[in-house]
Amino acid sequence: MTSSTPTSGVFDASAAAAGYAMQIRYGLYEALKRLRVGLDWQISLEAGDDIEVQDAPGYANYFQIKHRAEGTNLTDASVDLWKSLRIWCQAVADSQIDLATASFILVTTSQAPSGSIASLLSSDLESRDVPEAARRLDAVIEASDSRTNAKAYAAWLGLDVDTRRALLGRLTIAASGPDIDDVHELLIAELTLSVRRAQVDAFVARLEGWWFQRCIGIFRGTQAAFISGEELDAYLGDLREGFLPENLPVDADIPSLEPALDAFTDHRFVRQVDLVGVGKSRIASAVRDYLRAYTQRSRWTRESLIIPDEIDRYERQLIEEWRYVFDRCADSLPDGASEALKSEVAKQIYQWVEEATAPPIRDRCTERFLVRGSLHMLADRVESGVGWHPEFTARLIALLEPAEI
Repeated sequence: MTSSTPTSGVFDASAAAAGYAMQIRYGLYEALKRLRVGLDWQISLEAGDDIEVQDAPGYANYFQIKHRAEGTNLTDASVDLWKSLRIWCQAVADSQIDLATASFILVTTSQAPSGSIASLLSSDLESRDVPEAARRLDAVIEASDSRTNAKAYAAWLGLDVDTRRALLGRLTIAASGPDIDDVHELLIAELTLSVRRAQVDAFVARLEGWWFQRCIGIFRGTQAAFISGEELDAYLGDLREGFLPENLPVDADIPSLEPALDAFTDHRFVRQVDLVGVGKSRIASAVRDYLRAYTQRSRWTRESLIIPDEIDRYERQLIEEWRYVFDRCADSLPDGASEALKSEVAKQIYQWVEEATAPPIRDRCTERFLVRGSLHMLADRVESGVGWHPEFTARLIALLEPAEI
């Protein structure tokens, strides 16, 4: 019998996680809808299921978002209904909300049974009946001994009758609302015209990633408490730039990737840099560029933002550029050149790598780590024939073949 407890805990945690994710995702959906008509608004999320949207004239919209299992009903004694009422009643009683400039929206995946309080407070004018809803709420309190809802009942009764009616007059219950997957589809529909159709999923994923981090900053109190229309519009503009035909999106987390250097010690490209004779710090930089370029390019390929043929063409272009630099520097070596002179030539070639003057993968995708990292990716492959030391082939054979044997 006791074995059911851990399972129940897992389901509770999963439901809570889905609820938070729904709140964040639905907040983005509301923000995008408002972006269609203007920028003069701001939105905030609280560490619960609250969303607040403030419009230009000072009008405020207060949302409660409830994500429940399929088939759940929003009954008259539902905790979701009464918890939302408690939050709003207390805010009104404490003068935190001005009813004259407020609207309240309970969005839930639960169904509103016919004739229920929830159905009486829907947006359907034919079934909406605020006085009857108020009467039914009072009747629930009279007939109930629920401890779970006790604080909500007290908050409701703490308002005078006229204030209760005024609150209900500004309350809409949107039952049978979209679930978390449905909201994702709504986001895609909102953004379909922002980029090429084949790129919408990747575009939405990056927008949601930024939005999620921004909301976490709000929850933690480490960032501004509101996201403005101007802020969202500016981010969308920057994001669209990365999806232009002559560009590629460089993800925000990529420049901060830091590799575990020990994991790359035996990589061919690390041996290549070591042959040049540079310090450990520059070797670490090479590993970092390699990891960042490898990770970003892999994402582009996985999301079909770039095709393998384009990568192949780009690598052939890099090899051709490398060949000009390598041959020019190697030709400057006299017969019987000393080790010091060979090392100097290797450093000249490697300086070209670090300066990243080779062409970018696309004209406007100019992050230098992508050029450097792509060159290191070539240097990591035997078949590319790319290296930095004028005698890199022979020296790598001497270094690597004994280990392979």
